[in-house]
Amino acid sequence: MRESVRIWDLVLIALLLAACCLVLLLPKEEGTLAQVSVDGVLVASLALDTDGELPLSDGSVVVVRDGAVSLRNATCPDRLCQGMGPISRGGESILCLPNRISIVIVAEEVDGIVG
Repeated sequence: MRESVRIWDLVLIALLLAACCLVLLLPKEEGTLAQVSVDGVLVASLALDTDGELPLSDGSVVVVRDGAVSLRNATCPDRLCQGMGPISRGGESILCLPNRISIVIVAEEVDGIVG
C-alpha cells in the first residue's frame, strides 16, 4: 500500500528547509580573539585588532592581519590547514590534525551591567 504525499507534508518540508536556510544565512558575530591550542593545550589568545605572528614549536606560524587569522608554513604533509584561508567570525576555526593545532575565533561577550 502506497500513500500519496499530501499537500501539508510538502508545506511542512518547505517550512523546515526555509528555517534551515535562514539559520545558515544569519550573520555571525564578529570575533575578537583567536585561541590557539596545540595538543589540546591553550598556547595563546591573540587579539584580532593587533597584527602579528606567533611561531609554533613545529615550525608553523599563526598570522594575524587586518582582523583575521591564518596559518602559514604548515609542516603537515597535505597543508589543508593553510588552504582554509583567513578566518574572522565567531565560531570559525582552522584545524591541523597531523600537528594537532586548532585555532578558534571567539567573540568576547560584553557585560551590560555597569556598577
